[in-house]
Amino acid sequence: MEFEDIRLLLELLQEANVPVCVVVKQGIELRVRGNDLEAAASIFESKKALLEKADEIDLNIYTEYKRGFPRFRFCSKPSICVVLFTDQHCHLDPLHEHVVSHQEHQDAKEYSPKILDSVSADQLATLPLPRFVPLFMGFCRTYIETQEVTAAIAAELLVDGMNLDEEWCQTHFHTSQSSELNLP
Repeated sequence: MEFEDIRLLLELLQEANVPVCVVVKQGIELRVRGNDLEAAASIFESKKALLEKADEIDLNIYTEYKRGFPRFRFCSKPSICVVLFTDQHCHLDPLHEHVVSHQEHQDAKEYSPKILDSVSADQLATLPLPRFVPLFMGFCRTYIETQEVTAAIAAELLVDGMNLDEEWCQTHFHTSQSSELNLP
């Protein structure tokens, strides 16, 4: 993940008043409100010197979740793909309620070491990232609803990366979310 590339994409969307958050799952994945998906894709399509529509990929168990969402690649770095998703795709709707505020970034005590391998803490503080609990629960819910393997893997990576235990889950999940708590 290249910070400068992400910042550039965010600026394009923010200039058009398209709220966005960054979810790093595979490549650069951006979440926008459902009613902004078409506008966001049009913005990227209009930047022909920067981005081009990515070729369709052969879908498999690890890429199936990208089906139907706009994909782009940087003209100067064809190996870097960008996928636009709706906030509903990972249960981050309404988006504005699930993005870490600037103040929360300032108060952050730590970030996952996995993400700090790619981006510094100072750089992370400038990115619109999803709140941890809604992101984690969204991955769990997505897996429960769709049996999408990558959602389960993403949830597992969050658990491992942040060293979460059952007590943490009991504290952050409501008892009505027992199916999320009982993921295999």
